[in-house]
Amino acid sequence: MSSESCKYPQFPQEILDCFIDCLAARNSNNRLDVATLCTCTLVSRAFAHRARGHIFRDVCITADSDDGQEADSESESEESMGNEDYMILLHELITWKPRHSSPGGLTAIYPYIKSLRCCCELGPEDGRWEDLMSTILHAIHGPEHGITKFVFNFSGRWDRLALGLRCAIRDLLLSPHLVKFRATDIEGLPRTLLIGSRIKQLALEKCSVEASEGALYYSSRYPYATASYPLLEMVDIDNVGIMYRRLFEREDKNDSENSQSALSALQTLRMYPRRKAKKTTTLYECMKSTVQYIDIQFDDRTSVPASTFDLRAMEDLNRLRIQHHRFERSMSFSPALQIEKSGYSILDVLRVPTSLRTFSLKYAVNIGGEHHPPVIAVHETFFAPPEVNEWTRLNEFFSSPGFAAVTRVFITLSFWVDWNEGVPGAQNPKGFFSDIKTFVRHCLPYFSKPTTTCVLSVFVTVKKDDYNDDF
Repeated sequence: MSSESCKYPQFPQEILDCFIDCLAARNSNNRLDVATLCTCTLVSRAFAHRARGHIFRDVCITADSDDGQEADSESESEESMGNEDYMILLHELITWKPRHSSPGGLTAIYPYIKSLRCCCELGPEDGRWEDLMSTILHAIHGPEHGITKFVFNFSGRWDRLALGLRCAIRDLLLSPHLVKFRATDIEGLPRTLLIGSRIKQLALEKCSVEASEGALYYSSRYPYATASYPLLEMVDIDNVGIMYRRLFEREDKNDSENSQSALSALQTLRMYPRRKAKKTTTLYECMKSTVQYIDIQFDDRTSVPASTFDLRAMEDLNRLRIQHHRFERSMSFSPALQIEKSGYSILDVLRVPTSLRTFSLKYAVNIGGEHHPPVIAVHETFFAPPEVNEWTRLNEFFSSPGFAAVTRVFITLSFWVDWNEGVPGAQNPKGFFSDIKTFVRHCLPYFSKPTTTCVLSVFVTVKKDDYNDDF
């Protein structure tokens, strides 16, 4: 452990790395202790490299039209400055390089950055900010290094961005290191945006795609990028209609030289249709032989065709989760999974393949307050007469022949409480919600039969400002 050439004993570098990793893992409220890690960087070079890897792993850049923003590496900046001044400092920090490099010496920061989040509400008049941002994007990827996750939130149209920034983003998407990409609030994304990339996980929220196909993008940084679509493994979208399908495949079906669909190897599909969606079956057609997990969220505004829940063509589907976020102003609660905008219940139209083994059902409900159901309204659903008891209907749903192959069922009731004077109708809030687990099991006797091979797990969560507990 000691060395004759050194005055003091030395630990192997692997042990020091583990020490820094453990320190970085000890966080409070999911916030990295940057101050302590910065102190570690001053101890020695053996500490500095590993600590800097944690400090600069995740960088967030935020700029808005109010000329105020913040940047953090898992910590918020305490001072507020103008967008341009802030970007100049960040640009100098990320693009800095030592004048003279030496083995084991200080290096540039950008190789440590693995995740970049950029949230901006800027317009064409912010050219200086966009120029600096373009330079930063060019610095954080290359043949030998690159970020693995990129989140871009821009409230506006894609063509409102400066040409240099658009090219920098598209160059970044072609980086062989980039695995995850998330875009939010961007209108008019080019249809060829994904072509040539190697992204594995894609998330699109409140985005739209141009109707015209447009020309392929050529990158001088990656001149050998292919003209094929990436083989996505996970997609998270809020529109399952034809608009997003434009992004995943070409119109020319006769071009056999290149990959025709980005969904041909998809394993996980998460979708939250926040608006009226059509032609979901056309999207399913691209992934029917590969998808293994589907997560469908809907709320009181969702309007989707009943065919969205016909999953029998999914040959390898083994996990399915349906989440109902009930936030409307209603004084009632129902477990019947009603798509109110379309006028049907999911219990009547859901069809699953024989490969399904795990089914999860989650209810997210606002209760209490002036416009949401009181706790007693949820309680009464368990003791309604059998002819109108919708939990009984749910029990019949699980005991139907179509679910005979399912071996695990998870039911979660997540309550968001909105009141200031306790729980109406319950003197012991914690015990009241804990009893709900017993009520659910009592109303689903199918899982208690000796002949039933399916296992039921029930979870109840309660969240509010001054009360947060899991049972």
